[in-house]
Amino acid sequence: MVALACDVLKTVAIFGPHGELPDKKTDAEGWNEAWNRYLEWRFHPNPTLNNTSAPNRLLPLFEISDNPLTRKAWLAESKALSTVLLKKQVGMTDFIRDQWGSFALGWLSLGPEERSKHVLRTLIRLCDTFDFERSRFFCPESTTAFLERDSGRGLLDLVTPFAPLPNQTRKRDEPTFLFHPHYDCAMGYDQPCPVGRDPAIWDMIRNNNYCARSEFLCRMLFYIICDALGVEVPPVETRKLWAAKTEGREIYSRLPDSINAVDGFEKEVIGSLQEMQKKAVWIRDWKFGHPPHKTICGKPVAVQSPTPIVPLRAFEQAISSSQKDVYTIPPPDKGFIRSSDLISQIVYLQDKCRELKELAYMKGGEKAWFICLYQDTWTAAYLRVFRNHGFRNGDPKAVAVM
Repeated sequence: MVALACDVLKTVAIFGPHGELPDKKTDAEGWNEAWNRYLEWRFHPNPTLNNTSAPNRLLPLFEISDNPLTRKAWLAESKALSTVLLKKQVGMTDFIRDQWGSFALGWLSLGPEERSKHVLRTLIRLCDTFDFERSRFFCPESTTAFLERDSGRGLLDLVTPFAPLPNQTRKRDEPTFLFHPHYDCAMGYDQPCPVGRDPAIWDMIRNNNYCARSEFLCRMLFYIICDALGVEVPPVETRKLWAAKTEGREIYSRLPDSINAVDGFEKEVIGSLQEMQKKAVWIRDWKFGHPPHKTICGKPVAVQSPTPIVPLRAFEQAISSSQKDVYTIPPPDKGFIRSSDLISQIVYLQDKCRELKELAYMKGGEKAWFICLYQDTWTAAYLRVFRNHGFRNGDPKAVAVM
C-alpha cells in the first residue's frame, strides 16, 4: 500500500542524461548515476528546510481510512506486512551472520572499483529481475557515496543492524527497520501525527514505508554478500511484499477461466491471512444455499426466530444492501434460534471476510477496484466478478459497474 505522489521513474529520469533514465541493461553505470544524483538531491540534508507540512501529502490516506472497514483492513494488512518481513529477514540475516567473518575483511581489502562492481550487479539484479526499482526511491543508503564511505565501511555499518555481532542479541519477534534522518525528514515521518487524525493510521503509513525500505535494503545486502563471496544465492522468497499494479494485471491475464484458479490466486495474494479465507468459505456455504453448519444455526427452541431474515441470493441484491445491515444472513433452520453471542460471532465472521476481500483487492492499487470492495463481501459474488473478465480486460470500470 505504498503510494507515491507521482511516477518515481519519471522523476529520476530528470537526473539522467538528456532528461532520460538510461536502460539498466545497456547502460548500467549511467542508470546508477542517475539514481545516485536523484537520491542525493532528494535526501540532501538541509537544516533550513521546513518539512512540517510534509505529512499533508498523506492526507488522502487519512480520508480514505475514515471508513471503519477500510481502517480495520489497513491495520490488519500493516501487521501482516511486518510479520511477513520478519520471516524473510530471519532467513536472510541468518545467512549474513554466518558469512560475516569471511566477508567483512575481504570487503575492506577490495578496491573501490571492485566493490562498486558488486554493488552495481546487485542493484541491477534487484531492480530488473525482481522489479524492486521503485522501492529504491525509499533508500538513500543505496547510493555509491553512502556504501563507499570510509573505504567501504558504509556497507558494513548497514549490515550490522540486520546481523548483530556474536556478543549482541537480535529480536526475533519484530522486523528490523532502518531509520535514516534525512529520509524521515524529507518524508515528514519525523513529525507528529497531524492534528485531528488517527495516530494508528499515521503509525501504519510509516510502518508500511519502513517495510518497503527494510525489504529492499536487506535484500541488497544479502545479494551483495553472495556476489562478493562468489557463492550461490540460497533459495529465498522472491515475491515482494506488495504486488505492483501492472504485475497484478499480468498475473490475472494469465489465469484460466476457472473458479479454482482464481480462488487459488486469492489465497496466494493474501498469503499469511489464509485463516480468513476459511471463514470466507464458511460464509459462502451457509449464505448461498449450501447445508448450514449447526454452529451457525444456533440451538433448538420451541419457536422460530422472532426476526427471520431473508438471505442474499444475488450479486445485484448484495451491491444494493446497506453496509450497516450486518444481519443480512440466512435465518436459522426451522426450530432453531440464535443467541446474541452467536449473532456477535457471525458478525465477526462477516467483518473478517470483508477484511479478507479488501486486502485482496487493495493489492491492485486501483481506486475503482477498491470502491468495488464495499459493494459486496461474499466469495461467490466476487468469483462472478473475476469471471466477468473485469481484471483481464484491464478495465477497472467493468468491475465497478457490476
